[in-house]
Amino acid sequence: MFGLIPLVAFLLWSGPQLPPHSRQVDKACNPRGFCTLLLLRRGKVVDFTPNKDPSFDRTVEMGPYAPGAQHLVPKYEAPVSELRTPSGWTMVVSGSVRPEGYAGLNVRFFAPGGKVALTYNGGSEILTMAKLGRLFGGRDEIAAVCTSSPHPNTQDCRLWWLRRGSAPVQVFNLYGRILAFVPEPSAPGVWTRQVTNIFDNPYRQFVETDFWKWNAAKGTLTKSF
Repeated sequence: MFGLIPLVAFLLWSGPQLPPHSRQVDKACNPRGFCTLLLLRRGKVVDFTPNKDPSFDRTVEMGPYAPGAQHLVPKYEAPVSELRTPSGWTMVVSGSVRPEGYAGLNVRFFAPGGKVALTYNGGSEILTMAKLGRLFGGRDEIAAVCTSSPHPNTQDCRLWWLRRGSAPVQVFNLYGRILAFVPEPSAPGVWTRQVTNIFDNPYRQFVETDFWKWNAAKGTLTKSF
């Protein structure tokens, strides 16, 4: 008898109500029945998780919609960034929902000829940084992408080295923040910051600010100080 009540409530629920001015791009549900919808809403790409009680709906803006790049990604994804280099490389970041029922960001690199050279599908929900170009001031073309969850204490930042005739190579991964790129000829590199919580004291954090020097000959970043 008591088991019929939640069953009847589930059957009477008409399904998720989309927020106003929204268009659904894709949807995925996990085995427990929780669904995530990828929406376009007022110029934004949105990760929307509905609840039977609308006051508990979860809405996360993943980034601004970039309609000019829609033809470069599948129709069930929504681009949030499109960048190009003078040499012909293109980087597109797009929102998607995973088969497991959660949203994330994908990064695609298109070689100068237009073919997909690399796809990275591990980004979190929110795009916090997307840069492409000669970030270290020399001839090397570098791509930088940082993503985060709605609680952005830590960002997942990745750098790729783009070279003609080969696939992009990931040269850096940091769970923290990128503060600034330094295009200084004598000491090119990037400043970063990592914040680590002290587990025995939730009110204390360890903050580390580092400079990583770029070695163009080896294609590596090495912590200097």
